[in-house]
Amino acid sequence: MSRDEQRDFTLRPHSAVEPYLATRGGVGGISFQWEELEQASARLESLAEESRQVAAALLYVELDLGQDIPGALAWQGGAGAGLIESRRAACGAVRDAARAVLLNEDSLSETARRITASRLAYLAADSVTQSVITGAARRTEEAARVVGAGAIASGILTPGPVRIAPLQVTGTPVPFSGTVESLVSRIKAVEERGPGTFEVLRTAGLDGPVYLVVLPGTQGTALDAGNPFDTAGNAEAVVQDSRHVVPAVAQALEESGARPGDRLMVAGYSQGGLHAMNLAADSGLAAKYDVELVVTVGSPTGWERSAQTEYLHLEHAEDAVPRVDTAPNPDEHHRVTVSLDNPVPELLQGADGLEGKGLGPAHKLANYAEGARLVDGSALPSLVPAASLLATTSASGVASSHMYTAVRVPGTTDGKVSQAQQGNRKARRRAG
Repeated sequence: MSRDEQRDFTLRPHSAVEPYLATRGGVGGISFQWEELEQASARLESLAEESRQVAAALLYVELDLGQDIPGALAWQGGAGAGLIESRRAACGAVRDAARAVLLNEDSLSETARRITASRLAYLAADSVTQSVITGAARRTEEAARVVGAGAIASGILTPGPVRIAPLQVTGTPVPFSGTVESLVSRIKAVEERGPGTFEVLRTAGLDGPVYLVVLPGTQGTALDAGNPFDTAGNAEAVVQDSRHVVPAVAQALEESGARPGDRLMVAGYSQGGLHAMNLAADSGLAAKYDVELVVTVGSPTGWERSAQTEYLHLEHAEDAVPRVDTAPNPDEHHRVTVSLDNPVPELLQGADGLEGKGLGPAHKLANYAEGARLVDGSALPSLVPAASLLATTSASGVASSHMYTAVRVPGTTDGKVSQAQQGNRKARRRAG
């Protein structure tokens, strides 16, 4: 590479793209790659400093070799003259070695400098872009929170305490292969069970049981007051941190045999993805269980902050629902967003819930099942952590299914969301 080519060369992260699929975040994400490059820059600078020290040591060796010969030997022939020539040759070799080390040090320092300069340029540009995006998303979030809180306070939307009805299905064996596609198939099974249904799967992991909570999308309308996953459930998820869904799911887990510290994964479709994010928070189930993975399908999760877990978000380019929050998901090491643009299949009317029917074919589960197959077959590095966690749940290829019906308790709806509660949520979302 010529010197001019070196001047024009700028280090940039590689995009994580495959046909019909691209990822943002994770080990293949831009932020993580820049972190890795910055660590490499620091290592190069350390090597450069070691090279400088070696060069200095070689120069001292050269001085010692040149001064260690008695002056009288310069007038002698024979062995004395040969010794002088040997010392001179050694000095020259040491000098050449020092020069080579200094050239190597210069190359290491230049590479480290270019890495740092490229990263700083990226951070500056990204900061400007993110300030615009964040500002717009913040205004949208605040407006949505005000509207949601107002709708609850006025009684237009009526979230409230939730009880668990008697089990529909208890410990029934169902196929589960530990893939994203198998999770989407379980969401479909939940949707087909009817309003208010969610599932707790129990699988035999390699080192003990693993529990998976599967949550549906929006079902019915605000007139269906008994179903906690109606349109009022969206307000509960956004404004109230799923304050009623969390204890209902916690009760279902206990009834399914889960014990404190057990491994837990949560998957949700559309509105269910919002509840899944809240369940993974410290105020949800993370204080009691080892929440390892959250998978959301067609959910607007850009406002949701990350907890100490792995995240996988599936979003289709033609599905408007994941974009209603106007905020992209954070580009973080443990948070991966999969952007799908596979052709949307021609779909017949199906039992995918209100959102699947009313918000277009791209939002339907059959479309996301196609996307899930792409994810399972992908070799992109950002997808490896989630795939590895899911794979640990499929030792037998079978899971034990516990189907629950959540019912909103009549006459106990929330008439008002306190300003303190809204303020606490705002502070939590802005933290980090």
